[in-house]
Amino acid sequence: MQVGEILLTDDDLMVCADGSDLIGLAVRAPAETRERWRLTGLASWLRGAKRLSSSTLLLVDAAHSQARILDVSNGETLFLLP
Repeated sequence: MQVGEILLTDDDLMVCADGSDLIGLAVRAPAETRERWRLTGLASWLRGAKRLSSSTLLLVDAAHSQARILDVSNGETLFLLP
C-alpha cells in the first residue's frame, strides 16, 4: 500500500521520509526500537517507488539518472544503477 510519501509493507514496515532521509520503521515495535534503518539524503527517491516483491522496492532518481533496488527489511541496496 502506498499513500502519498508513505509505503506500508505486508509485514508492517513503514517506509517514509524523515526530513531528507529515507527511513524504515517497524510499526508494531516499541518506540525506542521502531527505526530499523535510515538512508541519509534519499527521501526524494520515495516519490514514484515501485514494489518489486514483498521485500524489495525499486527507487528511481530521474534527475540524476539513477535507480536502486532496496531490501525494505534492512535498507540494504541490492543493486545500484549509476
